Amino acid sequence: MAKKDLSLAQAAETFNNLQTSGDAPATHDEAFALLESAPDAALSELSSDYFKITEKNVPYHFLFHGFEEMEKDGKKVKVVKLTTKDGAQVINGDIVLVGACEKLTTVPAYIRVVYLNDAGASGKQYKNLSVKTFPIGS
Repeated sequence: MAKKDLSLAQAAETFNNLQTSGDAPATHDEAFALLESAPDAALSELSSDYFKITEKNVPYHFLFHGFEEMEKDGKKVKVVKLTTKDGAQVINGDIVLVGACEKLTTVPAYIRVVYLNDAGASGKQYKNLSVKTFPIGS
């Protein structure tokens, strides 16, 4: 198959046809050919940017949808996977936020995060955060 560039509309239409046709799904080669010719705008971003909570007393709103691990200073650390209101996929490893999200019993969950102040004990500094969600069962 000769490689040709597809327009955004053509890429989306071809992808949808391959996924929803009553026939057999796209073959391995067809899927890769589509991927190679699709413009960036036709693809969904899967990687996440690290989001730093920097402004004190300002509410940040996210959709929490799970955890992943990343390497920091040669160690694996747990981070939360979040989506912003505008759809950006971000991660954050603030210890208070990770701990609060571990308590959630329903995922995904909408959360509000407010950076209250800096705190620390035993020489370790961290951000004191308020993390809130809707009451369970509401």
